[in-house]
Amino acid sequence: MGNNSSSTGPTCQIITEKERGGPIFIVLEDIAGNRTETIKLSASKSSVTPSNVQLREKVKELEIWSEGKGDTFVDTVKISSLSDVELYTFPVQRWLKPGPGKRLFIPPFNCCLPQNDPHPGQRRRELNDKKKDFQMTSLADGCPVQVAGSPRQAMWAQEYKKTYFNIRDRCKSDELLLRLTQWGQVKQLSHFADLYELGFKVPQGIENWWFDKMFGQQRLQGLVPNLIKLCKEIPASLNVTEEMVKDVLKDVSLKQAIQDKRLYLTDLTMLKGVKCIDGNVLCAPMALFFVDDEGDLMPIAIQLFPDELKAVQVFLPTDPPYTWLLVKMWYNLAEASWHLACANFGFSRLAMESVALCAHRNLSVSHPVSRLLAPHFNQLIPANRETLRMLDPGQWMDETTRIGRDGFIDILQRGWKSHWRMNVEGNLPRDLENREVDDTTALPNYHYRDDALPIWYAIEKYTRSVLKAHYGKIKLLRR
Repeated sequence: MGNNSSSTGPTCQIITEKERGGPIFIVLEDIAGNRTETIKLSASKSSVTPSNVQLREKVKELEIWSEGKGDTFVDTVKISSLSDVELYTFPVQRWLKPGPGKRLFIPPFNCCLPQNDPHPGQRRRELNDKKKDFQMTSLADGCPVQVAGSPRQAMWAQEYKKTYFNIRDRCKSDELLLRLTQWGQVKQLSHFADLYELGFKVPQGIENWWFDKMFGQQRLQGLVPNLIKLCKEIPASLNVTEEMVKDVLKDVSLKQAIQDKRLYLTDLTMLKGVKCIDGNVLCAPMALFFVDDEGDLMPIAIQLFPDELKAVQVFLPTDPPYTWLLVKMWYNLAEASWHLACANFGFSRLAMESVALCAHRNLSVSHPVSRLLAPHFNQLIPANRETLRMLDPGQWMDETTRIGRDGFIDILQRGWKSHWRMNVEGNLPRDLENREVDDTTALPNYHYRDDALPIWYAIEKYTRSVLKAHYGKIKLLRR
């Protein structure tokens, strides 16, 4: 096998990674047209070592089929010589259907553009089948498009399914909710630490979460680190004046802070009027932050609702301590609601499912772009289905959150309509530039920016190199 030029090829080992189903069969063909005899891969064994694999040239392709009663999913077939380091990998990653005319032909590594595919008919048939399997739907009007139903290509792999449900069962969320119900209302902040005696680790932030410095750090490295933006002028709906914050800024004026790029803003006014459970109200806050002499981002004003009429109170660090603390907690509740519906689920997982849906319907498994995206699709759709089950009426979202199912969908619709664009929010350098937080000197300790950018550029460099290797020149992209 491989480059071995002897009359008798060396024995090789064949390793198959597959789900379950009937036995599968393979034939190998080299670039000179020589073919092996049919090799049966047992349904109960993942590795066989046949002695009749004798190919003198490089392997051209793998022919694979199933003769079981039902369909069989095969992930990867690996062929390694016992006397040679050369390894052939055939990423099948398809369901094998028994019956005549169902054989598949897979080249090593199976990655090519449509115009270079030696089996274009097979490619077209697979795409047509996937378009039938992957239909479109959405959670509600104005939400990202998602996959309708549960195509088997998008169901849990057995090892992931087992791990997921084991972790879920260990969370003991029902027990925690039961304890909360038994204890009644928590009347002291210090009692929250007692809730973690059920098996959860006590979070480090429980010792200092109420400090203003920590509140500022949450905007830079917390759940939603991409809301903060440079404040170049005080918004008309934010009722903050120079006189109001002079004791907080001390010897720095608002005008000077703006000129020196030391004033930053978060704006959640898009949450105004969001539907909530039992007539509850969700704040739609704006918060103003100042980079102090130590480089820490400190809150200097919070307004819980937009104030077009200049009649809504602005809260300050100089207010009574518990008033200021409660205001920060109400702000965090609003930001956490935005994170739950948009930052976490809508803009990342559900948006990525839209990409997965498009890729499944239009790209062959063999396409280079499909190969690049495949790791990001891994278990994405079944994981999203578990989240959607929590959105069912009367389930987790209604039982444990202020916004409930209706508020969740309301926030997602608002965010998807006007607060996420692929070429801005979906592009990290442009997003940082758009929010004007790319200046590391003006805004230090922004670890989300500093840690994410090298990763983003590494992915971009790798992606460009792969695409360039396949497309070569830009004109090929237009074909």
